[in-house]
Amino acid sequence: MFGQGGFGMHKNYDAVVWDPAMSVGQPRLDYDHKLFIGFFNEMMAHADADVHSEFISGFLDKFMRYVGAHFVEEERYMTDIAYPGAEEHRRLHNETVEQLTHIFELTILGEQRAVSMLVDFIVQGYEHHLLVEDRKLAEFVRLRSQPIRYA
Repeated sequence: MFGQGGFGMHKNYDAVVWDPAMSVGQPRLDYDHKLFIGFFNEMMAHADADVHSEFISGFLDKFMRYVGAHFVEEERYMTDIAYPGAEEHRRLHNETVEQLTHIFELTILGEQRAVSMLVDFIVQGYEHHLLVEDRKLAEFVRLRSQPIRYA
């Protein structure tokens, strides 16, 4: 879940750079994750933006479309490879979409706190989803591709 933890509890980040260790072993998903890092860096650079700014509305529009498309692709991949954690991962995706929708609704209402919530959401997406949950998927793919060794 992206928003795990309290909103507004984010760290100050320098720009995040893609590291091959972040790979899940599937080029399309790796490309999507590189895009996420771009969103992350863009949001961190505008963490103090006004909720009414063109940046926030434009960012949310792009980011929500990205999240929806990425989750469909990732869930399809997990099904294709019979990933045993697929159901839990899908549940996390659903919670993530609910949280992002809530943040979007707050921006429509002009609630300035929505910006700090969005920053925290993006940070949690990086710290928990990309670096923890998606690493589980990557480890499954890695182990699956290794030959079975008999004693």
